Amino acid sequence: MVLASLFGRRKTDDASNFVMIVDAGSLAAYDGGQALPGRVQIEILQNLSKIAKEEEWDLEAVFIGEELRQVEHGGDFLGIKVFFAPDQAHRPQLILDRAGQAMKTGSALVVTNDPNIEERAEDVGASILRANSLKKGYDELFLVYKRPQSRLMKRRSQITQNHLQAEKDRREGGNDIGDLIDLVD
Repeated sequence: MVLASLFGRRKTDDASNFVMIVDAGSLAAYDGGQALPGRVQIEILQNLSKIAKEEEWDLEAVFIGEELRQVEHGGDFLGIKVFFAPDQAHRPQLILDRAGQAMKTGSALVVTNDPNIEERAEDVGASILRANSLKKGYDELFLVYKRPQSRLMKRRSQITQNHLQAEKDRREGGNDIGDLIDLVD
């Protein structure tokens, strides 16, 4: 992904004063503006860390909720500064504060899917990137894998599928006992 084009720079220009502020909840598969489970937050941070190392970017991630056991508010996790907004209402302001801080020494890129944050970040001079665009650029990192089912769960799923198929056949006029009884009456 060529980020220099977002800032109007050539690849040879110094991009060391650039900070990417990520609305990390926007990268989750089920973003609803709520606090994500710790396991999901760690997965997102690990993915962002891989991106940051590969691209040599300074990244900051903003989550909703309490600090993680692995990293405190403002702490470092695998090279990423991590911040926690206490709730949904404080998330936009924290992201904008981080962008404003980055703008004092260079430039900022805010990554979010929230149009309100995008508009307000542009007002402070930050560049914008949709979180969905970042995910598409690194889709191999953000694939959601289904957990394998146990034999019991597979059996239950098969029974349910068989039941649904039988119901569908019955509705479509299949030859089941109910139809034959109706003919006798």
